Amino acid sequence: MRKLSEIYILFFWFTVAGALGFVVDVGLLYLLKKALGLYLGRIISFLCAAATTWLFNRSITFGTRKSGHSRVIEFFFYVSLMLIGGTINYIIYAILVTKYSLVATHPIIGVAVGSAAGMLVNLVTTRVFLFRFQRLT
Repeated sequence: MRKLSEIYILFFWFTVAGALGFVVDVGLLYLLKKALGLYLGRIISFLCAAATTWLFNRSITFGTRKSGHSRVIEFFFYVSLMLIGGTINYIIYAILVTKYSLVATHPIIGVAVGSAAGMLVNLVTTRVFLFRFQRLT
């Protein structure tokens, strides 16, 4: 039972980190899009959002675990893992928009489904591959 409650807590804090990252990502993109365009602005906003979620996750979500890496290596490893979930997010979004006219008309549905799938992949990969070592005492 204790293990299950730990999973719920982990999922809750990872979701909070994701929501925070989403706000940073979208906010910066809208601030940067005029000056840098949608593509370069998106790269910068994604990296800032990844940095934000990394800081939150290493401090709160996985605060009692260690990665065994220096902070610089840990950050680049984290961003690499986030790209896996991001790719899955985009693929699901693109499939749903292409296949279902309802999603094409209301793309927020595709964004939500893709984000949920990407978040689950990111949670698992982060927990299994990055913050995998014993709890800190």
